[in-house]
Amino acid sequence: MAAKQETSTKLATIDRFTNAVLACYGDTSSGFEVSDRERDIIKGYFLAIDLALKNSKDGYNWGMVEIDKLASRLKHYARLGLDMQMDNQLFPIPYRSGNSGKITMNLIRGYEGYKYIAKKFAIEPYSDIVVKLVGKNDTFKPIYKDANHECNSYIYEENNPFDKGEIVGGFAYVMYPDRTKNKLIVMTLAEIKKHKPKNGNPIWDGEWKEKMWEKTLMIQAAKTVQLDPEKVRDFKQDLDQIEADEMNSAAAQASAEASEKMGSGDMVDVDVDFNEIDPLDENNPVENLGVDNNNPMV
Repeated sequence: MAAKQETSTKLATIDRFTNAVLACYGDTSSGFEVSDRERDIIKGYFLAIDLALKNSKDGYNWGMVEIDKLASRLKHYARLGLDMQMDNQLFPIPYRSGNSGKITMNLIRGYEGYKYIAKKFAIEPYSDIVVKLVGKNDTFKPIYKDANHECNSYIYEENNPFDKGEIVGGFAYVMYPDRTKNKLIVMTLAEIKKHKPKNGNPIWDGEWKEKMWEKTLMIQAAKTVQLDPEKVRDFKQDLDQIEADEMNSAAAQASAEASEKMGSGDMVDVDVDFNEIDPLDENNPVENLGVDNNNPMV
């Protein structure tokens, strides 16, 4: 009987969550309509958030979440197609909001989330983006487009893949079907570190720091992709909202409690196969810049 009641409660929470997000599409005068794919994405949000709550060592649960407020934010991410069930696109990180007993959910775009948005709204979609950190023991030589070279390129070799040596910098390479349009972004480690949030972010200095350095290079690469104003127009409110969310999230992560959560494993850029998670199973732990070829530093 207890198991049936818990399952019933879980289903009610799923329904309330999904309906709350869908209700944010109710103002048809603003042009918001929900697609079947967005419905699936919203259900995936529940799975990911449920997992984040269950993994928190402070015993967070859905009763502590202000679902209506969260739903109004998630609507924008769903419209953009950012999917928490896809590797490294979007992550929920819960933290306690003051002394109210309620928790706030930071929504953090991962490495792949920046790639996805850049490609979705590009005038000319790129073929791929390669990001690498360069160690002292690696060989790296940038090749810039000029009279002798038809496109930006590079030479990169890991001379000892088991010992890269101290990281000294990194690069991102944006590839297009027309290779003459390829972009190369090169940054020293000092330049990468300049992008650390001024209000602090604990994971920049911990074991995940190289992930953050790679993510910084990806963000700079995504910014070189020219966006199509026609594609952006219908989603401007959503894009503006997630930018605001990310600014707020950066500030929140500077708090001691956010730091504690990250240290416990609720990380930005982790690999979780949400397709393997059954939310009803209680045993489950559940910026547009151009690049000067002669001065590619961003």
